[in-house]
Amino acid sequence: EHAFYEAITHANNRILYGNPVTDFPHVRASFVDAYARLVAMKLFSNRAIDYFRSATLDDRRYLLFNPVTKSKVTSEGEKVVTLL
Repeated sequence: EHAFYEAITHANNRILYGNPVTDFPHVRASFVDAYARLVAMKLFSNRAIDYFRSATLDDRRYLLFNPVTKSKVTSEGEKVVTLL
């Protein structure tokens, strides 16, 4: 998340063709996509944490969600870094 804010600050301080880089629509779209992926990763991780905390002997969904979360959050994190 900190890298996201650093990227926005850096892009806003860069001037191309007399405008900050953040004024270009394709750059804004990349930032919006990156932010949406960050929020989705947080929500997905929170769901896995919730399954782990509420686990019982009969309900052990966390055994599925924890590895899936690790895989998905890592792959989405790589996409976010690429977008930034």
